[in-house]
Amino acid sequence: VAAWGSKPDMPAWANRPPAVVPTALRLPPPFPVTVVATAYCSCAICTGRWAELGLTASGAVPTPGKTIAADWRVLPNRACVWVQGFGRMVVEDTGSAIRGNRIDIFMASHEAALEFGRKVLKVEACQ
Repeated sequence: VAAWGSKPDMPAWANRPPAVVPTALRLPPPFPVTVVATAYCSCAICTGRWAELGLTASGAVPTPGKTIAADWRVLPNRACVWVQGFGRMVVEDTGSAIRGNRIDIFMASHEAALEFGRKVLKVEACQ
């Protein structure tokens, strides 16, 4: 019996078995998730040195009513989620202060972000 995938005309790297990813890493987080939600905008006060780029950590242009920042270990990049009171949103950003069950909702203005304050919300997976 020959080794897995071994053929004389195949390169050495092709003879390795496929990588196995543990099942736990592929499973979505348990939903609904309770999060502490804050808000931010694209100003220098909210985003610091990243304000001049005008892009999120994923490279997307942030959009009010769509973009949220999250800890990508809890809610992965580009995940579609339903946020209580806001509806369908996409995880497109992250930040040094966004760790664990926290989200930051992108707003159109700094005033709107300040008015939002801090809230405890439920987040669910999009259906």
